[in-house]
Amino acid sequence: QGQIPIRGTKKSDLVALLQNVSRSMRLWTYEGTKRTPKSAISKWDIENEYHVQNLLWTILAPVFSDLESEENLPSIGHKNPRADLAIPSLRTIVEVKFMRSSGQSACAKITEEIAADASLYLSNTDKFDSIIAFVWDDCAQTEQHDELTLGLERINGVMAAVILPRPLSMRKPVS
Repeated sequence: QGQIPIRGTKKSDLVALLQNVSRSMRLWTYEGTKRTPKSAISKWDIENEYHVQNLLWTILAPVFSDLESEENLPSIGHKNPRADLAIPSLRTIVEVKFMRSSGQSACAKITEEIAADASLYLSNTDKFDSIIAFVWDDCAQTEQHDELTLGLERINGVMAAVILPRPLSMRKPVS
């Protein structure tokens, strides 16, 4: 238990890995003071969706040699869909969202975006058959996570939803 085999990794292993990203944030560099006398204060802030994609790439690339970033999918009419992260060997797309606002309307917007992505990404390809929604919750509104997760996982093609709140140690100063 708690271990993922490097060879023969399954979709369920990918989900487990993504669900444990919150654990890895414990040692994320976000300093309030210098760590050594000669170093500067360092804050590896996560400010947008691309930063979350980079975080996930760092975690997933050593495990999935076929991980692709910004994967172009077949066009659908005038739309040229592009998935954030894709793992062809698992036929799975990891779609990243960055939730800046709090409340039910922000959660509804994320749900709408994932539903639109799923309909585009999975309708015109035989390369992928499932999506994992990965949401960075910049407001850390954990009271909304259960309902958001349930809603996202009811969307056709979405096999799992992972919501990562901004860690308390990375709290932004109140203006």
